[in-house]
Amino acid sequence: GYKYRNERSIEAGLAALENWEFDLIITAHILEDGRADVLLRQLAGTVHKNMPVIVITSDNSLEMKEHFFKLGVMDYLLKSEIIPKKLALYFNVIDRGGEILEELRNLRVAVLDDSNVSLQVVKSIFQYYGVEHIECFTSPKDMLDSGDYDLYIIDLVMPDMTGDQVLMALRARTHEGGIIVVSGISNRLTMSHALDLGADDYISKPFDARDFIARVKGVVRRLILLRELEDKSIQMEQLAKQDSLTKLWNHGSIHEILEHTLQSDESSVVSVLLFDLDNFKQVNDKFGHQVG
Repeated sequence: GYKYRNERSIEAGLAALENWEFDLIITAHILEDGRADVLLRQLAGTVHKNMPVIVITSDNSLEMKEHFFKLGVMDYLLKSEIIPKKLALYFNVIDRGGEILEELRNLRVAVLDDSNVSLQVVKSIFQYYGVEHIECFTSPKDMLDSGDYDLYIIDLVMPDMTGDQVLMALRARTHEGGIIVVSGISNRLTMSHALDLGADDYISKPFDARDFIARVKGVVRRLILLRELEDKSIQMEQLAKQDSLTKLWNHGSIHEILEHTLQSDESSVVSVLLFDLDNFKQVNDKFGHQVG
């Protein structure tokens, strides 16, 4: 069900990239005019440098695998492993990645860093991927006073407040927003400390744009799953408290509501109306419960 093109050479493949939009390249190791590593190096100098590439080969050597992974391939597959079920996994990952990126474009992002250069770098990466709802701050207080955001990118070392203090302040008021700490400090103890305080990820400077956006997408994926889980939880709670046919409160819920009402204001008067429809069973018996 996917649209695709077949090309036999590096030159033809690069020409196709200029004329059509693609989401994935699957290439043989040996092509008519060169090897796949030549293709990868040429791609690195184009706007398609971030495109995922899968290399297909019959060479199962560890050295060759390491060579291609260093060049940034998504995977390295033997020809004997090419089955629809295997490729479907990659297609699903790419489809899901597109959905996450689309979700990211709808989120409000706050970036905190005392360096204007760093702010511009992060903002440029987001804008390259079509994310435009970005607010940049050099002051922790200004960011904390500006309201809530869906995603926070915060520097660890700040002049007025440390990143840890900002992190704790954010987690004290929201558990729903994603937080990524960005820092030039790559000490493992510092990283684990930030994660313990509630950061969703920790990225060391300097960082690669592809690595950065992949980490961001990972955090957004978690946010999406959390929201889906919350929606399911609300649905399950409603199913547990409401009659499935009429959507009215069930017996247990009515007792819970009465108990809460009586405890919330003992001075108020509470009235309960109980009514019954005569001969209603005949309606159900004749026309069914859905009509009743």
